[in-house]
Amino acid sequence: MKVLMKFKLLELQVVSRGEWAGWLLGTPYFERIRARFFADESLDALTNDLLSELVAAGAAQSDAFG
Repeated sequence: MKVLMKFKLLELQVVSRGEWAGWLLGTPYFERIRARFFADESLDALTNDLLSELVAAGAAQSDAFG
């Protein structure tokens, strides 16, 4: 999931929170993985955690995470 998110960020370069959330919700792969491996966590919480990890590692920048 994190790798797919990073590639999307590389493609977009800049994205609003609304556009990002729409892309995450519109990508069925994320929900399938969440349901199978992270059923106790919401998709929003899971992807926010992953995005925070990308920011912490310096692989992404965000004014909403950090």
